[in-house]
Amino acid sequence: MPAPMTQQASAARDRQILAAAHHLLTSLPYATISMPRLEAASGLTSRSIRRQFPNKAAIFAALTVQEFDRYCQALVTAMVPFRPEPLRQFLIRYATAEPVFLHLLNALAPNILPALHGRVRQATDRQLTATIEATATTLDNGVSFFLPGDGRRFVLLSSRVLAACFDGGSDPTQPALTVTGLQTDPAGATQFILAAVAGMRVQATTRQAARKPDRWGNAVVPKIN
Repeated sequence: MPAPMTQQASAARDRQILAAAHHLLTSLPYATISMPRLEAASGLTSRSIRRQFPNKAAIFAALTVQEFDRYCQALVTAMVPFRPEPLRQFLIRYATAEPVFLHLLNALAPNILPALHGRVRQATDRQLTATIEATATTLDNGVSFFLPGDGRRFVLLSSRVLAACFDGGSDPTQPALTVTGLQTDPAGATQFILAAVAGMRVQATTRQAARKPDRWGNAVVPKIN
């Protein structure tokens, strides 16, 4: 029976496996990545991999959590303080140079989540939700024309529109997400998101004024642009 691993060794093993999964996803469709391929890419045995993750879906769920956290951190950096050009550069980078992230977003609902066991599925949902909520709060507080709730809507909108840029290539199980009325090319996705932000900024005063006092007469103090 193998000796128990230390927390540090286990975390390092997780990173090794996730790095191999990331590498494979840069050139292969999710559906074609098998455990033998993960073994070869990571240099680990199937037994060692399964000691860390129960199945392939759990590996890519963890990779999705990691990459979505990285996306949200970069989004906050691009948005706070708000300047259009850093946001534009961020969107272009993710629309054109982050195929693994876009692939994962497209594979999450149809392929990854349904294959997760109960506790792993719950943990994945909990981690993604926590990342979204933390990012939303930072955006709501840091972007002067955002009202409460705008941050969450923007995280979901931006990631979904960018995911629509994904080209599943030869993998018929990975069709790109579709957004009604949106050209799924990178330039179209970038312009779509920038236009949404511009509209929110232009309408900020009107939206703030529309927030009526509550029934006790307490006024809502608007943000100062």
